[in-house]
Amino acid sequence: MRGLIALILAILNAVFWALFVFCPVLILKLLTFNRFNKLSQKILNWIGEQWNAGNDLIARTFYGVEFDVHGLDNPEISHDKSYLIICNHQAFTDIFVLESVLNRRVPFMKYFLKQKLIWFPILGICWWGLDFPFVKRYSREQLRQRPALAGKDLERVLKACEKYKSYPTALLNFVEGHRRNSKRTPEMEKSPYKYLLKPRGAGLAIARNILRDVLSGVLDITIVYHKDLSSFKDLFTGKIDKVKVIIEFIPISEVPLEESPNPKALPKKMQRWLKKRWEIKDQILIRELDASTRNVSELAQTNPTAKSET
Repeated sequence: MRGLIALILAILNAVFWALFVFCPVLILKLLTFNRFNKLSQKILNWIGEQWNAGNDLIARTFYGVEFDVHGLDNPEISHDKSYLIICNHQAFTDIFVLESVLNRRVPFMKYFLKQKLIWFPILGICWWGLDFPFVKRYSREQLRQRPALAGKDLERVLKACEKYKSYPTALLNFVEGHRRNSKRTPEMEKSPYKYLLKPRGAGLAIARNILRDVLSGVLDITIVYHKDLSSFKDLFTGKIDKVKVIIEFIPISEVPLEESPNPKALPKKMQRWLKKRWEIKDQILIRELDASTRNVSELAQTNPTAKSET
């Protein structure tokens, strides 16, 4: 029952902010074109933050979620500066966790969405109005039949990033490309990491290049779900009681800049940099998750009834 109430409240929160507040401002933005564009975009971002705050309140009240956050107190992290955000990706709840933890601490967060999601009821028009970047990935078969499609995705990233020069933005990129779950077994088997998939640096390299004059740094975030629970079902049923979020601020001067602006070029410097970051991130996850597993195992050996209770 608690999960159902929380779900209904989350839907009502979305409908209120989207239909009765967001859409009127979006219509004003479209009618006035560039005349009040900056002001209307600022208002739309503010509405997005109130929306996120409502979802966070619902989660803490009804789901009982607690966030154990480390690194957000860094003085370089501000609502008035622009950042690129990289994070490990395990489930759809990752977005919820990041929005709850970062809301009002950094600029309203944007992230890449599949092109077809623009048609999603209510949310699609909101994402579009908030300047979320939409990308359309092509299969190997499509690229084989139409080679001209190669690089189109990265060109869309380039175009989207141009908009973020005019106001502070926090742009999230799940550089692994996919969620790390049981459906991604082939990718997991090929990965050199225990808890991560291989990162891809092309989109991040383009964003770094385009926004070079406005970025303050990169927020490297690691999300740790203990008990191996991370789905929306786990969230709505109250099974996710605690999430650890580790944030490291990296000055933009320490993030490589590719010489070639060509979106089709392989970002070698960024790829090497990401590889090092992912090695560090994997060690963090090994330390957190393996230690948690050992503690449960030791508890079960000490108290046979503890295993069923956990």
